[in-house]
Amino acid sequence: MEKDAGMVLHTLFEQTARRVPTLPALQWKADSLTYEELDRVADAVSGWLSRKGVGRGSFVGVLQERGLEMVVAILGSLKAGAAYLPLLPSWPTEQRLEILDEAGCCCLILQSAFRCESASFTGAKLELDDCRALARVEPPPAERAEVLPMDLAYLIYTSGSTGKPKGVMMHHGGTAANISRNAHLSCEEGTRCSFSNSYTFDVHVADIFKPLSVGGVVIVTRDIFRIPPVDTLSTLPSRVTRARVPRALKRIIFTGEPPTQASIVRIPSTTRVLNIFGATEFFDATLKIIDVHGCPSKLQSIGKPLGDYVPLWVMDPDSKELLQSGAVGELVVGGLQVSRGYIKRPELTSYKFFQAPWLASEKQEGGRVYRTGDLVRLCQDEEYEYLGRVEQQLKLNGHRIDCATVENKLTSIEGVSEAVVVLRDGDLERGQLVLVAYVSPSSAAVSVSSFRDGLPAHMVPTRVVGIDTWPRTSSGK
Repeated sequence: MEKDAGMVLHTLFEQTARRVPTLPALQWKADSLTYEELDRVADAVSGWLSRKGVGRGSFVGVLQERGLEMVVAILGSLKAGAAYLPLLPSWPTEQRLEILDEAGCCCLILQSAFRCESASFTGAKLELDDCRALARVEPPPAERAEVLPMDLAYLIYTSGSTGKPKGVMMHHGGTAANISRNAHLSCEEGTRCSFSNSYTFDVHVADIFKPLSVGGVVIVTRDIFRIPPVDTLSTLPSRVTRARVPRALKRIIFTGEPPTQASIVRIPSTTRVLNIFGATEFFDATLKIIDVHGCPSKLQSIGKPLGDYVPLWVMDPDSKELLQSGAVGELVVGGLQVSRGYIKRPELTSYKFFQAPWLASEKQEGGRVYRTGDLVRLCQDEEYEYLGRVEQQLKLNGHRIDCATVENKLTSIEGVSEAVVVLRDGDLERGQLVLVAYVSPSSAAVSVSSFRDGLPAHMVPTRVVGIDTWPRTSSGK
């Protein structure tokens, strides 16, 4: 990745804008911007921010509903040298203000509709409702901000397993280099690519910058249920189970969660399906091209590393010792695409990001790795098989239960789209716990006897409960 390591995110777009200025770059409903127009309005935002003292090391909050201005605010912040912090309008006002305060945001780009609820924010505010109107009155910055690859590009808050939001700090270098190398997998010049994922979900970075780095068109949409014609759709697999997939679709990019048979069967055979494995703490790491007519068990494969610049290991979660091929352990990711860590969370950062003892001879940047919390094993075909989360291994009556194994068994049953296995109180008087499976839709005809075969007795749920609506995070998971 060395030849790409000097890149920063917004220069990928700027290079394309110089090459194909008149091609469409961004579309929202009936409105659109060419590359030249998008560059100009983003420069106007950058100029406004620069004149307010925003520069390298600054954080800029972005509070926007979907539309052209959401992408313009992101590009303008990066051009000013700042890292952007996406905020969801649906979050409670107090939560947004706490996040802005923790990050030390000096500026907030918002729609005027959120003026009142953001009144207590004391930093500079840019109300951005019409990017073209702003460009008519705001000149570009007097000087172009110098941005280095290891400067922060964005700060994304994720709730994680604890429910307490934590901010992940990601730098330009690894993200930009990864996009530069792999954008061709999902788009090329003229490709219409969906941007329907939440911009507080790390996948939005690829949704925006992969098309903009090659001359594609970013089609901003609210969701995949009411989507205009596109060539490439990026989405969570579980969302496909609730949508009709157009036959003209060329590619589906699955990310964020493992695909299931219920999501695959809805995809036309002419559509190419790619499963890309990544996380907020590290950019895209592995790729699996899925055969929609293939064996359901292969859906658990997350594929192979995207390149030799994505080093992966499997370690024992407790001892941190490396495991041999075929052994089940925790996936560890290294390389430039690993983030800087969690803002103002030093203890959590030191636990999740550490200097790998097996890379003791490497320099600091090369030896720092991230423990994903994902259970995998390296198979004979050199693909990594995803087996669930480390914390998903439950203990019941002295037996260790791998929830992912049981859930995969359930979703292989015809009619079951999603499944979750948990421990619940069974006999309150005796204080006994039992294994309970929740499946959707509730109409799925599933009984304990229908999936008993192939599972050890201690991994067979005591009862199965049907459910139609799952609680979901802002990213749709």
